[in-house]
Order: sequence, then C-alpha cells, then structure tokens
Amino acid sequence: MSFCQEAPLDKVLISEAKVDGSFYIDARAKINLFLEVLGRRKDGYHDILSVFQEVALADRLYAKPSDSDSITIECDDPTLPVDGSN
Repeated sequence: MSFCQEAPLDKVLISEAKVDGSFYIDARAKINLFLEVLGRRKDGYHDILSVFQEVALADRLYAKPSDSDSITIECDDPTLPVDGSN
C-alpha cells in the first residue's frame, strides 16, 4: 500500500521561469519526526510509515531544456557526486 504520490508537473511550484524555457524550483526540506520501514515491495522499493514537518529551508534547483535525451547534473560543491552514484 502506498500513500505517497508524486506532484503532477502542473502543480510543481516553479519559483522563477525564464524566456528560454529554463526555470528555478525550490526543493523544500523536511524533518522526519518518525520513520518506520514496513517492508520491501516487489519493485525493490520499501513501503514506509513517516511523519514529517516541513521547515523553512530549501535547495534551489535550476533546469533548462536540452536537445539531448540525457540529463546532465552540475553542482558547485566539489564534494557532491554528479554521476550515477548520487
């Protein structure tokens, strides 16, 4: 049983859109007050029971369209991996 749903793209809060199709989005932070792993699903993910509180912190993400079918990740912190390990 899953209670978590992804936000439809038209419901995502874009904080700043540009003429070239690029945009900024704020990935809001939360603190888990309670987390219980209930079991593993057939797809390899886990069902969880969680209680959390949003906090007034966020990462600001920037995205822009590309002619490529791939996704490129860039980060200004050299300690964070930008390859498939992240």
